[in-house]
Amino acid sequence: MAGRFHLVAPETGDAAARRFDADLSESSRGLHASLRRCVSSGIGYHHAGMLPSAKRLVEPLFVEGLAPVVFCTEPFSLGVNYPAKTVVIGQVTKRDDHGFRPLTNREFLQMAGRAGRRGQDRRGYAYICVDPAYPDEAPTEAPDTPEPVTPQTAITPDGVLQLIDGLGPDRDRLRRYMGKSFGGFAWARARAGAAASRDAARRALDEAFAGVGCGDLEKCAAFWK
Repeated sequence: MAGRFHLVAPETGDAAARRFDADLSESSRGLHASLRRCVSSGIGYHHAGMLPSAKRLVEPLFVEGLAPVVFCTEPFSLGVNYPAKTVVIGQVTKRDDHGFRPLTNREFLQMAGRAGRRGQDRRGYAYICVDPAYPDEAPTEAPDTPEPVTPQTAITPDGVLQLIDGLGPDRDRLRRYMGKSFGGFAWARARAGAAASRDAARRALDEAFAGVGCGDLEKCAAFWK
């Protein structure tokens, strides 16, 4: 088509279009006609509003170089392990339940960390699009460390009833199931750390009072009173 912008050779675009037609049902092809036009030009997009079948198509097209540029939302970098040579972060803010907020270190590192393909690139490149109206919002360098991951599991009456409905009323089975969650792991780790601290304190006390007689202990108690 005249005036069309292509990032790939015509034969590569045709291969992507054929893959699109072969992998998607006729009804899905109709819903994603614009995606077909894009992938035939070497461009894909990936977001939560797409059908899963269309997202599963874009991912291998990107990996195989049939769609070397993919416009995507943050979950692409979180749930799909497909590195790229270059990552461009369109904005450094994100909408949540309370409006817009800056990206966390973890979110920024997760997206920027996709830059650089193992075995193909000596280095990866990450760029940030700076909003001219808010130039100070863009970081001048990558953060050093991500924020700690905290469990987000909330135990509610409705959730407990659903677990019982699915797993039965066996308490031990329910405890094992909950222990497999990240919240269960964090709780068990904190409990183990507290137990280790308690045991260390007991050992320190035993060593401090080793060889001390009962009479001496009584004098110490009287002194501290």
